[in-house]
Amino acid sequence: MRPYALVLALGLASCSAAATSPMISPQSDAQQSIIPRVQSAMTNQSAAPTLHAFTAGTTPGFLSSAAAWDVAPGAGGSMWFTDPGTPAIGTITETGTVHEYTGLPLYSKPYSIVSDGNGDAWFTDGGTASVGRITAGGSIKEFTDPKLANTYPSDITIDRSNTVWFIATGPRSVLGEISPSGKLTTQYVASDLSPDGSLIADNSGNLWFFAMNNANFRTAMVEHRADGTVTRYFTKMQPGFEPCCPNLAPKRLAIGPDGNVWFTTLNEVVINSPANWIGNFTPTGSESLRWVRSGSIHYPAYPSGITSANGLLWFTGDDPFQLNGGLWSMTTSGTMTAYPISYNPVGIVAGKQNHLWFTSHFGGQPSQIVEVTLP
Repeated sequence: MRPYALVLALGLASCSAAATSPMISPQSDAQQSIIPRVQSAMTNQSAAPTLHAFTAGTTPGFLSSAAAWDVAPGAGGSMWFTDPGTPAIGTITETGTVHEYTGLPLYSKPYSIVSDGNGDAWFTDGGTASVGRITAGGSIKEFTDPKLANTYPSDITIDRSNTVWFIATGPRSVLGEISPSGKLTTQYVASDLSPDGSLIADNSGNLWFFAMNNANFRTAMVEHRADGTVTRYFTKMQPGFEPCCPNLAPKRLAIGPDGNVWFTTLNEVVINSPANWIGNFTPTGSESLRWVRSGSIHYPAYPSGITSANGLLWFTGDDPFQLNGGLWSMTTSGTMTAYPISYNPVGIVAGKQNHLWFTSHFGGQPSQIVEVTLP
């Protein structure tokens, strides 16, 4: 798995090499027998979503220095986003007005972001090894802890009690929590685990993240329950290096309409298959994988970001070699619809009803944030 500090360094670079499609023919019977795989299918493409882009340096308030990375819904239909390029934390109002708040410490690299029920947003900062809070009025405060030294705070999530959790990767990775009052508590992740930087809280208040088990180099889905107990579910996947250089979404886990944990597999390999996969874990640790169908997408598009909206799962992937990408919808039973898009998605999230938002990055092009109106 690639170092997440490099993703933000800015892993915002384009690649210039020839590519082949990552999609493959269905596996042989022998392969199918050892993969806990649920058959996926394509639907005929229905009415396509409508996309509207906000462009750095062109849209008023969206700074030309911006590199929007993650995005999260705020109050009243507004959106928050991280900008490690400026650096800044930005907002988009429901009426489409963009504003960036630049009051961050020196060397800041804001990465992942969530909003709480109080109108504030919380974000990780890989540049200062901190987690920060920004109020609706733009006041910013960062919190850190000695355990966070030499780590890279990555994903951030919020549980049912409105407690903010984050994970920091490094020589000794850290799981941290911040109470609504701002009290920061940290704990080390087991030393034989190397988390990949992903994190999600489920509907029961349990935390989930992917990690490599250092003893056997196998990928495990780790469940950190609300009562403090930890369980590792070893997967059929192994850590792998993605081809150069698709965008790595800050949020690669999502809670689906069925309450299960769903994930993309950009950093994983399934028995050396070059295919893209979407998977899920049930609360009891049962894993299944679905082969991503490309449909009418006729170029490489590597799924990374994932979210849930309107009773469906939605995920995005980009073509690291051209100004292209893909947006997919999928039912929990595995039926997919693929939409080619002329953007290179990074982070994706559900906004107000019938709306998705994603950030878009391609080296040498201005940063964009795209609003998706679903049909």
